[in-house]
Amino acid sequence: MKDVHGTSPGSTQTPSLQNFQVSWKAKYGELPQQAYITNAYDAAVIIGLAIDQSHKADATSIRNAIRKVTDPKGEKIYAGSAELKRGLELLKQGKAIQYIGASGPLQFDKNGDINAPMVVWSVDANGKLQQKGMVTVEQIAQIDQKIMK
Repeated sequence: MKDVHGTSPGSTQTPSLQNFQVSWKAKYGELPQQAYITNAYDAAVIIGLAIDQSHKADATSIRNAIRKVTDPKGEKIYAGSAELKRGLELLKQGKAIQYIGASGPLQFDKNGDINAPMVVWSVDANGKLQQKGMVTVEQIAQIDQKIMK
């Protein structure tokens, strides 16, 4: 293959990513290779926190609680069982939390969408995938603003 380039989901370096990687490697012996694995983990965590916050498991209650568990003004909570237990305790106390995901900080826009970092890659002469860089959430937001004008 010549001149093959692309993007795939990436993760921002946070304590959540480190906690996720350490836990995964301890259980499975190596880091996951599946695309969007940190995103899937974050989705499950956010849904669980939203159910706990709203005390209901219906779609409307979960939707309405998602912003309450990713509140930028809330106390930061990271991935991992100890941190998630702390987050649940804060929710029981009626406090705001901001779950910082294994994929990076999560901020939903007015439509409920979220941007995530993307890895830029290419295939080298030996057919191996090589990471060439990262497109940050901030860069994606800038591109989005230009497109939406």
